[in-house]
Amino acid sequence: MALHMPDDAIYDLECTKGHRFSVDATELEDYIDDNGFHCKKCKSPVDLCDEVSLECHICSETYSANSLKEARDAEGTQCGHCSGLGFRSYFLVPDSWPCRLAEYDWTYNPTNPEQLQRLGRDDYWEGVIHFCTQKEFISIYDDQKIKASGTGYFRVPAVCLTETPKPCSSGLQKVHGDHGFVFKKSRIIAAGGNPAIYMGPKLIARQTRAGGFAVSVRPFVNLLRLSSVHSGSHYDFLHEREWRVPGDIDLRAVKPFAVIIPGDTVHQRFVGNHRETLLAAAMQFGEL
Repeated sequence: MALHMPDDAIYDLECTKGHRFSVDATELEDYIDDNGFHCKKCKSPVDLCDEVSLECHICSETYSANSLKEARDAEGTQCGHCSGLGFRSYFLVPDSWPCRLAEYDWTYNPTNPEQLQRLGRDDYWEGVIHFCTQKEFISIYDDQKIKASGTGYFRVPAVCLTETPKPCSSGLQKVHGDHGFVFKKSRIIAAGGNPAIYMGPKLIARQTRAGGFAVSVRPFVNLLRLSSVHSGSHYDFLHEREWRVPGDIDLRAVKPFAVIIPGDTVHQRFVGNHRETLLAAAMQFGEL
């Protein structure tokens, strides 16, 4: 199952005209950050109905607030315990998106790609990546499965990956998407994966005359036509350094080494309607 982190806590607010309504933890953070504390219905001033306990995202020390103004003042105050230890921490609504993001930021420890590198070879590593768009990444993580699709010379269902090292993959990301799932080659081989095979039309014809390709080999076969050698349409994807897995990749059985989520900072990465899923994937598998 994919990891999701809903805002379970409910808080009651009431405006000066008597409109009373409930909000979740993240919505309460929005009200605390709003200068006017205005009611959504009538724009009148709104405030807490009950005391709220804010929490330090590092040590979980609490701070009680009886109004939105007190809560806002508290969020601008560093935790005394953590600041005494040299850490910058603040009081936030527990389980809200800003609090979870602050917790992630505090514990953020990117997966070290050195585990995949081969000494003295910047052009080679022991990893393979399935690049995809953000929409595809969300779908894959929700399903916990990378679904195979028809590819190669025989259009046999397979999952395509590349062994191109991450620092050299900007061109592939532009074509296939800037998000990705990174696997160790050993796990992919154990799952039946293998480098794709590129063969010119003459070699394919000779193999066909000799009895054809074994069914288990067909997912990996590609027609190779270089424009410098063959006239007309050409098929040249050697630069993609492709690997394939014949069939779906179940992330519960073939665990990714890490995920790739583009952006310069945590806050820039996790934005939009699917931020919960992106954060859950990063927490489950770690970021490269």
